[in-house]
This record gives sequence, C-alpha cells and structure tokens, in this order.
Amino acid sequence: MKLLFASHHSILDPSNGAARSIRDILAILPGVGISCRAFTGAYLDTSNDKFVDVIRGCLEARQIPYEEAPDPPSGGALLDFEERGVPGRVFLPSAPSKLLPDKLQGERFLRLACETMDTFRPDVLLTYGGSGIGRALIGAAKARRVPVVFRIANFAYRHRDLFDGLRVVVPSEYMAAHYARTLSIEATAIPCPIDWSRLELAAWEPRYLTFISPCPAKGGFWAARILVELSRARPDIPILIVEGRGDLRWFYRLASRLGDASRLGAMRTTEDARAFYGITRVLLMPSMHEPFGRVAQEALILKIPIVACRRGGLPEALRGAGTVLDIPPEYHERSTTVPSAEEVQPWIEAILRLWDDPEAYAMERERCAQAAVAYHPDTLAARYRAFFEGAARQ
Repeated sequence: MKLLFASHHSILDPSNGAARSIRDILAILPGVGISCRAFTGAYLDTSNDKFVDVIRGCLEARQIPYEEAPDPPSGGALLDFEERGVPGRVFLPSAPSKLLPDKLQGERFLRLACETMDTFRPDVLLTYGGSGIGRALIGAAKARRVPVVFRIANFAYRHRDLFDGLRVVVPSEYMAAHYARTLSIEATAIPCPIDWSRLELAAWEPRYLTFISPCPAKGGFWAARILVELSRARPDIPILIVEGRGDLRWFYRLASRLGDASRLGAMRTTEDARAFYGITRVLLMPSMHEPFGRVAQEALILKIPIVACRRGGLPEALRGAGTVLDIPPEYHERSTTVPSAEEVQPWIEAILRLWDDPEAYAMERERCAQAAVAYHPDTLAARYRAFFEGAARQ
C-alpha cells in the first residue's frame, strides 16, 4: 500500500504542530507496511520572508541531508530529502507570499503534485489546507480516482462542500463532535502520533515553569497575569516563554503593562523541542480552545506535570493526568480582557503545589507516565493503518 502526503503547506514548518504531526504519521506507517512519500509547497504559518532559510534550517537542525536543484519553469527550486525512511520534496517558489503563491507558482505547484501522483501512483492521498490550491489538489486526486483523506487539526474550516467524498481524520473525539455539529461531517478520531525517540533527553534539568506559544488562543492574556503575579510573589521560580506560533514582543508588551516582565525568560521557535522540555519542571497550558494538545502529549511522555485549562480537547489529551482548572466563559480566544490577580489565584496555587511538594510532584509524574501509554507509536500505527486501509477500499 502506498500513501502520498501533498499540500502547499510545508511539511517542514517548525511553527506548525500539524506539520510535525504529519511527519510523525508518515514515519510510523512504513513499519506497518505502508510506503509513504511527501510533496509540499513552502507555505509557513509564520512570516515567509526568509522561508528558504527556515526550511533549510529545519533539515539542518535534524541533521537530514538534502539536495536542492533549480526549477526553471517557475524560477524557483526543488528541495529533496529523506526523513526516517520517507522521501520528501518541497517546491520553493521564487517570490513567496506570506499567504499563498501567485497564479504562476500555484499552477506550477499543482503540475508538480500531479506528476508526483502519476509516477508514485498512491492508493491514498493525505492532505490538509482549504485554499483554492488545496481544492484543486483534491480535484486532481479525484480525477485520478485516488481516495483522499483530509486531516483537520484546527477549528478554522467553515465550508461543508470541501469535504464531499473525502474521509476525514481528526486528533480528538472533541474535534469530531465539533465538526459533526457545525458541518455535519463524520470524522474518525485518532490521536497525533509522537516519535518517542525524538523526545529522549540526554539530561533533564527541570528548573523552569514554561509557557509555549504566547498568543490569545493559547491563553496569552490569562498566562500573562499568572506569570507576572507569580514572578512578583515567587522570584525564585524561573519562567520561560517559548515563541512557537506566538509573538514574544506582543506578550512582553502585555506583561510589562501588568507589572515587571524582566524576570520572564524567552526562547525562539526551535525545531528540537528537547531544547525547552529538557529544562521544564512544570508546563502551563491555559489554552482557550485547544483541538487536542500535541504539546500535552509530549509532556506526558516526558512525565512533565501540566497545569491546563478544562476546555476543548485538552482534558481528553491528558487522559486523567495533569491539574485541570476552569477559566470563566467570558474569557475566550477573541477576548482581550486581562483577568484579575484574584481570578488566577487557583492557577498559582496549583503551580506552587507542584513546585513545593515533592510527593505531589512525584505522584503527578507517575500519572503522566500512565496516561502516555495510550500514545505509544506501535498502538497508534495499527490504528492509522486500519483507517487508511478503509479509505483505500472506499
């Protein structure tokens, strides 16, 4: 059986959890008898101005050799690599847009994607992205009678017709219920696969309270109040803000309006998550509407205690582990109101309990380990194989 992943979204985007999840899905499938290949564009969730440097940097950070050759019809280039036994190719346009390629580059991407389908002859096409280019790609697969699986990893899709004739896979039952309710889509829920070997820490020095992706959707306003109040009350607790898909400058401006932000450390987006997990003692996740929580999965695997919001797919991802707390309904991903110090006090108390009570901390680490068993690659690989086999039969 053969599976092709194709999308104008770059599979090498370091700021996109969906891209990392796709790479991990492709990596576990050869072990269960599915040959995989990837062909993508260069679109990134963050600014595309230096997209070539970002993409090359991702490969270099993971020590993956690559070859780059010019693509004369577009004036761009083609970058070929192989990661964990899966060949991949990225189309690098000559003049990228932050949003989408121009008409010429879009047409060239589609032609190259079609050539890949014609030569590789996949039994299933896996994709995501609902732009015009994404729709054209799906149309090209249908014309070749290739079954299409669409992976949804966010709540952004609004049009039911995009999914006509497609099989849909989502990372959580919460997301499946959301799209059944909003678009009448029947979706299969399978958690994100995680490559446990890529999380192995040479050394763990747990000294930071860490918050990842400082933006409103991830609870940026809520986190800012928690961290400023905590840094004032407990300056002995080091705090780390990891950029991810967030904006460090925005978060520091916000925190500075609330108090002293000088104690808040920062780390830029990094391809190797071990850079921040290896120094994290407690993970803060006040996400307002999390589809599932890949970061939560990774923390569970590493037995890092989590203080999280009781919303979206996070409780499902935690599987009984973590300290799960409520945020009042008036605070959501579109609100710009900062909570009061009194409102975040239960969160601060939960953090301090883990920080100051060795017994409570050890018990929570054990709960993390028990919850992580469900995310073992062997278990998830069998579930994905059964799903893709069903899609191919359809």
